[in-house]
Amino acid sequence: EEESDDMAGDVPPPAPGTDAIMDSPIFQKLLLLTDLQDTSSPQYKAADWLIALDFLKLGAEAPNLQQRFALATFYMATGGGLAIKNGWTRCSAVPPPTENDNNEAASNIQCMVHNGNVICAESGNFETCNFTDDSGTMSQGNRFLSPVNECEWFGITCDDSGVVTRIDIENNELSGFLPSELALLTSLRTLNISNNTVGGSIPEELGLIGYMDQLLLTSNKLEGELPVDIYDLQGLTRLEIERNNLEGPLLPEVRNWELLEVMYINHNKLSGELPSELGTLGNLRKATLNNNFFSGPIPTDLGNLVNLESIKFAQNDFTGAVPSSLCDIRIRSVTADCLLNPNTNETEVSCSCCTRCCADDGNICQDV
Repeated sequence: EEESDDMAGDVPPPAPGTDAIMDSPIFQKLLLLTDLQDTSSPQYKAADWLIALDFLKLGAEAPNLQQRFALATFYMATGGGLAIKNGWTRCSAVPPPTENDNNEAASNIQCMVHNGNVICAESGNFETCNFTDDSGTMSQGNRFLSPVNECEWFGITCDDSGVVTRIDIENNELSGFLPSELALLTSLRTLNISNNTVGGSIPEELGLIGYMDQLLLTSNKLEGELPVDIYDLQGLTRLEIERNNLEGPLLPEVRNWELLEVMYINHNKLSGELPSELGTLGNLRKATLNNNFFSGPIPTDLGNLVNLESIKFAQNDFTGAVPSSLCDIRIRSVTADCLLNPNTNETEVSCSCCTRCCADDGNICQDV
């Protein structure tokens, strides 16, 4: 005997399974952009969320599908999750209501169980998350993966056309790695994830983002060499990648960064001789090369940097002297390993214009 329509209506439909996800038009559209075969990958989890759990319910032809997927992948790849406890400190996906929540608040929350996680979102106006930003100002934002336009998510800025131009999520316990899908954000100008614990390598695909002018990755756990493609970011004005575990040389392709004003690359494991092409960066104002494994002579071409205000060479393995050509531009602040070693009565680097000298072992620095 067939069930009545009323009885069938009492049974909630199951969440889509893996086969249904993969058959979705959205999934097929995303397959054209990236690999989604690994069901444990952040990419698959982001696609799964878009199809099965996103209360905004975008269609496969939605103009913002690509950037919403890219941001969801970024969230999944950097430690954000869909379980009750997420890795992010502020503004991660909303947790389900607890027994202490009042009935009225709980009644405004829609929840479902999917792949063992309780996923919740507030119906109507989505609850904002309160946080104190790095300047100490109390601010509000919408949680990541909330059912509003992704331009309204915490740390995301868009232009007037609704296209993502900035990601600013500092000091938020991001972990994991940077996914290559960030390159799908083709108008991204600023990527700022400083003061987190993101590891892995810098994706070479970031070099495809032609509008990128600020790459701010300070104080993470990034490793490996700077990908060659990063030198293709010809609009870069600020490169801040200090205090990571990056290694390898700077390549002559630094000449492509002709708009660069700030280059903080200190406290890494970078090595080799400095390319003379650094001297072509006529807009460079500040550079910190200290606490690496650079070696060899300091290029005389740095004397061409007429806008340079400060540069740090200390705690490296340079030889010779800070070039007189650099001193001739009357730079305001120069730091090098120019402190006299009492055991050898020599300095590692001689310098006639240094404002601060350090010992070659890095234990002592003095203003001069």
